[in-house]
Amino acid sequence: MHDFLLLVGGFALTTVAGGLLGYWLQGRMWRHQERNRLQQAQIHAARAFYEELSRLLDRRLHRMRQLDGQLDRPRQADEVDRLLNRYRDVLDEWNDNLNRNLALGISYFGQLVHAALEALYEDFSLAGSQIETRVREYRENGQASSSAVTLRLRGLDLVIYDLNLAMIEALQRESVGVPNKDRNKTSPAPTLGSAAERLSRRLTER
Repeated sequence: MHDFLLLVGGFALTTVAGGLLGYWLQGRMWRHQERNRLQQAQIHAARAFYEELSRLLDRRLHRMRQLDGQLDRPRQADEVDRLLNRYRDVLDEWNDNLNRNLALGISYFGQLVHAALEALYEDFSLAGSQIETRVREYRENGQASSSAVTLRLRGLDLVIYDLNLAMIEALQRESVGVPNKDRNKTSPAPTLGSAAERLSRRLTER
């Protein structure tokens, strides 16, 4: 009888312990899957943001180059007006998304991308003011007397290129979005990739 009770008690304890262990393992697996799902959702959202931002940056730069180049050609007032309207269309889109892009940039890609966007906003504003001045000169005199903004636009092009590469690099490394707290306890902070390092140097040299 005593042996039988020990057998029943041992079986019960084993069953309970096994159930608890199974429950713990199942919960751990669910949390792991949920973290992976959230991470993939972050990567997908970050990629969509990168594609949208990259197109907007390239479109604004291209419209500025077109307009600035046209201002060196006399007797092209109609074409200047057409290109000015196209530039102002993309400028409206740019201004409509200004704070949103800054917020998403730092949320998905961190402080470096946020700093790069702030620098680009400042440089775009300066270049835009110069181009608007050249447009006024063109309308008043039939030609722009101040110099083209070629060099400033070239500087913008280089920063945009490095920014694109840095974001692509982060997407490839899957180092975007909210970091995994458990991983950070055991792993060192990721080092900057080559594109991000180059972007950081370029911002420092501005």
